Amino acid sequence: MRESESLRDDVATIEAVKTQAPSMPIIFLSRSTKPRRETAIRRLGIHYFLAHPVDGEELRLVSTF
Repeated sequence: MRESESLRDDVATIEAVKTQAPSMPIIFLSRSTKPRRETAIRRLGIHYFLAHPVDGEELRLVSTF
């Protein structure tokens, strides 16, 4: 999933995905590297946090687990 305009929206989306598909790995694509936002997102139990710009090879590697 890509970062939305607000952390609140990101939290709601992540929680919805985890409710609907608990075993689905979540890869979060961030437009920024703000440490507080990254920490908050990671605490939600995502699998990978990738910051922009994302290298195609990096995305391929994390999406094949």
